[in-house]
This record gives sequence, structure tokens and C-alpha cells, in this order.
Amino acid sequence: RTCNRGIAAARYPVVFCINTDVRVEGDLVSPVLRHFSDRSVFAVTPAIIAEREGKNQGIVDGLYGKGFIKGGFAPIGVTSPVRENLYAIGACVAYDTEKFRALGGYNEIFTPYLFEDVDISYRAWKRGWRSLYEPGATVFHYNSATIEQAGKRRKRTIYFRNRFLFHWLNLTDPGLLARNCLYTAFRLAVSFLWLDVPYYRAFWGALKSFPQVIGQRRDMKPFRILGDREILRRT
Repeated sequence: RTCNRGIAAARYPVVFCINTDVRVEGDLVSPVLRHFSDRSVFAVTPAIIAEREGKNQGIVDGLYGKGFIKGGFAPIGVTSPVRENLYAIGACVAYDTEKFRALGGYNEIFTPYLFEDVDISYRAWKRGWRSLYEPGATVFHYNSATIEQAGKRRKRTIYFRNRFLFHWLNLTDPGLLARNCLYTAFRLAVSFLWLDVPYYRAFWGALKSFPQVIGQRRDMKPFRILGDREILRRT
């Protein structure tokens, strides 16, 4: 909600979101800003070095497995030219302000955190608006410094609840959607074996928002240009 309020008040055509656990080095603005002359660009991320994880979170591969879409970060040291990303990680990202507002901002169904950045980039892709990686700028991310203050069970519950919501909101390919439903049903049937209470709480929490999900899917339908498989293929 705070990011949405800030971007609603922004006065410029490009807006940067930078978390408080991110350190910027050198020139961040110029290398990133140059991409927005292309009207198809929605978001741009620099190299985002998460040293504790050994990952560059600026490079995000589109993956699909066990019924779920997920982003795969590149290891530190892997180099890449400018490329298309599955999503722009919210820790450090520049958005086209007009497009961000046209999408309604971060979807507050994901409050308090997790998947809101994945969701808005994916909704942008559905409209044909791209997320890019810019290797000419670098920041350092002390990953999840704020979120880790929450209990592990609470964080796990929020993660799975928002993962359910993201897929229910965005998956439209019949085959991928069917696999998602089948794997979810299987996981619900067996998770009691290892007393995975957060998983059941997450599913119930997401289910309570299902009427809202149906309404949002209906609202997004007229704007869809790209399908799930095409987005995954490109990223």
C-alpha cells in the first residue's frame, strides 16, 4: 500500500522503487532510464547482488514445474546482456509510471508482502509490456532483512497463500491451469503426513479471497495479449 501511495503521488514518467535493505553503487539511473524510450518496456532492473544467497536477482528466468510458475535467479558471476525477465524484483526496480497506474498498481490482495512484484510484472507481460535486465548498473541486496523479523511459520503461510492467489489470478493456459489444480489437490491430500499446518492455513486464506480473484480475472480478460506459454518461452 505504501508503494502504491508513493507512485500515485509521483510526478515523473519513470519511478524507482528501492527497498531499505538495498545499497546502490555508482550510476543506477542513467543505464536503466535509457530503456524507457521503448514504449513496450514496463520495468527495468539492474544487477541485484544478493551475496548471502549467491544470486543475481536482476536476472530472472521463467520456469514452470509441479503446476507452478516460478522465477529462477542467476548465480553471482553469470553475465548476461540486456534480456527479458519473467518479472522485475521489487527490491530495486524502475517502472513506467503510466503503465504501473494503468495496471492499478501493486495488487493489495497480496498484503503484507510477497508476490506483488511478480504479479504486476506478469500482468504487464499479459498486455505485451516487457520487463528487462540492465547489466550496466549494480546494487547490493541484503535479502529479506525486514521480512525475516516475522516468524518462519507466518512467513511460510503468507508465501503459500500468495502463491495460490498469484496462479489463480493469472494462469489462463488450460493445460498449465489443470496441472496446477492437480498438484494442489495432491499436496492438500498428503501434507497432513508431515503436519504442514501453514500450507492448509495458506490455502484457506487464499480461498477466502476467491470471489475477489474471480472479479479481477474478469476485469483483466479484455487486456490479455500474450499467453502463459509465450511469456515463459520468451523469459
